[in-house]
Amino acid sequence: MDGMREIPVHVQPRADSAYSVFIGRDIQDFWTAHLRDALSLRSVFILTDRRVEQLWGEAVTERLRREGFRVRRLSVPAGEESKTWERAREILESMLASSMDRSGGVVALGGGVVGDLAGFCASVFMRGVVCVQVPTTLVAQVDSSIGGKTAVDLPAAKNAAGAFHQPGAVYTDTIFLETLPAEEVLNGMAEVIKYGAIRDPELFERLEDHEPMAPPAQDPDWWMDLVARCAGVKCDIVGRDERDTGERMILNFGHTAGHALEICTDFQLSHGRAVAVGMCVAARLSRDLGVFSVAESDRLESLLRHWGLPTVLPAGVDPERMLDTMRMDKKRRDGKNRWVVLRGIGVADVAPDVQEEAIRAVLKEVTP
Repeated sequence: MDGMREIPVHVQPRADSAYSVFIGRDIQDFWTAHLRDALSLRSVFILTDRRVEQLWGEAVTERLRREGFRVRRLSVPAGEESKTWERAREILESMLASSMDRSGGVVALGGGVVGDLAGFCASVFMRGVVCVQVPTTLVAQVDSSIGGKTAVDLPAAKNAAGAFHQPGAVYTDTIFLETLPAEEVLNGMAEVIKYGAIRDPELFERLEDHEPMAPPAQDPDWWMDLVARCAGVKCDIVGRDERDTGERMILNFGHTAGHALEICTDFQLSHGRAVAVGMCVAARLSRDLGVFSVAESDRLESLLRHWGLPTVLPAGVDPERMLDTMRMDKKRRDGKNRWVVLRGIGVADVAPDVQEEAIRAVLKEVTP
């Protein structure tokens, strides 16, 4: 289709895990046909959330049926509270009741929660079926739909139980952004800023110069380019490090403190806002470790404020509870705190052993 971009993901060294991310505006005709012709699916199980279902559920279902698919659709409550063992079991039982077998596939129609849940259920159903991602939020389009990370939460830690299950394809239709609430666009901008901070200094500068929060419908080409740029960075990194043991860890910049903050606020703080504060914590920690300048740390915080994102902890959050929660971070090894730090705008690294006192000191700095 004219204007559509295809970004291949070559997962090394497993050639059988290669797939593509397709990015365009209003590409539903393309991707529904691609499911049939390229992935050879004939039946699909759509997992979505109730907000997305109201906007897009019936239209997507009917389009797939017109292509000849047998379709079953299930919606879950929107929000992180759906990422539980109990919810995953309900989905798996619904998949089984729909007579789905290993020749069918799962369509994740929604944001990061739906993508994680759908991918997780697909990874364990009959020991693995195809899952395709159709991300509808900015967070999912630039980040969570790519790379095969799937998970549910445990009470003490986000994404603590999961599997790597690469999608059969990712179909990113930026028309979904045009019905996204402004708060959800803002939520995704934290991940966009992250990509500029860790790998793309030119993107960082563009975000500094751009008028914040111009609705996607007003400038669809700018937003499609933004999504493609971020997706390209992630596809490149994931291809070299599928299992998150090396380079891929830099994609977690801001997420160590961010995930802890989500848990400490009972997920009342959105993922993007939590990661924004988490990036401030990580940038100041980078500064204190002597690898990142004060000026660059201030520049990152200024960009976050420019886009309307927070740079301090919400009132009432206990830094000591955050420290307790961060001890569950998946990057820890042998009891040592590993943090993604910045060595410059666009240059990220992993600090292998960050002392807890240094983390505590920064948390106190960002406590209002």
